[in-house]
Amino acid sequence: MSVYDGQDQTSTIYPRLLKSFVQEYEWSYQDRFNELPFLQQSFLFTLYLLHKHGDDWQTNRFYEDLYIKAFPRLLSEVQPPTSYYTPEDCLRLSYSVRCLERFAEFFGLVEIERPERDRYSEDYKVRKLPLLDQVVQFNC
Repeated sequence: MSVYDGQDQTSTIYPRLLKSFVQEYEWSYQDRFNELPFLQQSFLFTLYLLHKHGDDWQTNRFYEDLYIKAFPRLLSEVQPPTSYYTPEDCLRLSYSVRCLERFAEFFGLVEIERPERDRYSEDYKVRKLPLLDQVVQFNC
C-alpha cells in the first residue's frame, strides 16, 4: 500500500499530523495540570477565535478571557496542583500553553511575540499567520 496519492508529499503529511495531534495525542502530557479533555476537543473554537481576531496582535490574556467567557463551567473541572494556583490560573495557563503555544504556534498557524526583557514571561502577543486561513475556513 502506498501513501503517495499523486499529490506533493508535503501537502498530504500536514493534514495527517494535524489530525493526529488533535485526535490522538494527549495535550496534557507535557505539563502538570489537569487533562481537561474539553480544552483539546474545542480546538476549532480556538482556531475560530484566531481567525476572527488574529489579524492584529492580541495578548494571550485576550484569548484566555474569550475562552473562559465561552466555557465558564470548565473552571469547575480544574484541580490546581498546588495551593499557589487558582482554578482560573490553571485554566488560563493550560489554555495558553496547550492551545496557543503547543498547538497553534507549533503548527505554524500563529506567531507569538514575547517581551524582549522577559523571554519566559507568561504574557505575550499572538497574531495569526496566513497558513491559518489556508488550513481552516469559516463561513460566517
